[in-house]
Amino acid sequence: MRTFRAWDNKKGCWITEDITISHDGVIRILSPSEPTKLLDADDIKIEFYSGEKDKKGKEVCVGEILQVRSTYETDEPTNGWAKVYFRKGAFTTDFHGMLLRSFTQRGNWECWIIGNIHDNAGVNPETLMDGDVTPW
Repeated sequence: MRTFRAWDNKKGCWITEDITISHDGVIRILSPSEPTKLLDADDIKIEFYSGEKDKKGKEVCVGEILQVRSTYETDEPTNGWAKVYFRKGAFTTDFHGMLLRSFTQRGNWECWIIGNIHDNAGVNPETLMDGDVTPW
């Protein structure tokens, strides 16, 4: 299980090598074939794993774009999208301010990853979705 992933702001890609973050905030890339590289914290975006998985079993991290769907009819939207954030000590979404856990651990909601804020920057999340979107 991973605890975080890292986006390289300078190169515009995910860092695929092993990374360590020391207690004093020094970020290092570890590679068996190259010397250890030190990274500037301003050049890296660390996104933590939420401890939750989507309906397809994929680990949900901060920065994911989810498609969310209710399995029951209400006056609220039953299909939409949400970005995952970490705010005020909790993993939350911008879908009516709902906590991420509301989608992953309640029987009447389901969610799955359709993108992330880096690979899909500037893309309307509705274009990533499967099926119709109920706007709110």
